[in-house]
Amino acid sequence: MSGMARAEVNAAVGLGKTLWWVPFAMLAASTALVAWRRVAGGLHTPPHWPLALLASLCLWGMAGAIRWCVGRGLGWGLQGPRWLLPAAVSALVVLAGASLTLEGSPPGTVAALWIPLVMGETWAWTRRMGNRRSDERVGPDGGEVIQRLTRLRLPGGKDVIEGMLHCPLAPGQRTGSVHVAFCPPFAGIPKVTAEQISGPPARVRLGVVLPHGARVDVRLAAKPNMAPQLVVLRFAAAG
Repeated sequence: MSGMARAEVNAAVGLGKTLWWVPFAMLAASTALVAWRRVAGGLHTPPHWPLALLASLCLWGMAGAIRWCVGRGLGWGLQGPRWLLPAAVSALVVLAGASLTLEGSPPGTVAALWIPLVMGETWAWTRRMGNRRSDERVGPDGGEVIQRLTRLRLPGGKDVIEGMLHCPLAPGQRTGSVHVAFCPPFAGIPKVTAEQISGPPARVRLGVVLPHGARVDVRLAAKPNMAPQLVVLRFAAAG
């Protein structure tokens, strides 16, 4: 799939794969400014509790916006381990909170600053761990989920299908394929992307793409071990 086709699909699915950079840049800049002022001695007087609460809510809001963007699929193109961005967000939040916690701060100020931050981070990581454990593998009837897709019609009339694909591999199996049906079919050949989001390192490529369906091929990067493997893909088609 060409870079131009991938960009078209990402633009059709949402506001673009880099939308998460907006709140992340705001959070990073705010944290850097507060930390620099603390190190430079520019912060002397502890803030009153209403101001501390406002700062805490602003930090919580920026962190929540980043996680919302990534959760909605607007963080496509992220490289590296899946935990890296959430860990970076939490580190920035904690650093900003520590920089605002001055010596001699009243207990009310400390509580107003840290209670929302601790509650927000605890909720975010607890929810993340719960989602990771479930891994969307079990359906309402107890069966194993292979595909979870949503079809929507954008205001401009473009059809978009997006969601998750699971490619289970038996012990010793190195290659596999996932077939996706488009019903009703697209008017023409859609632009399709498939990106791995979890599982053992694998090469993902598009096989056949037609108006009524597509095939995604998966090949493990290394020789498989004698245990079942699961490659999870993020899939999108627009036409």
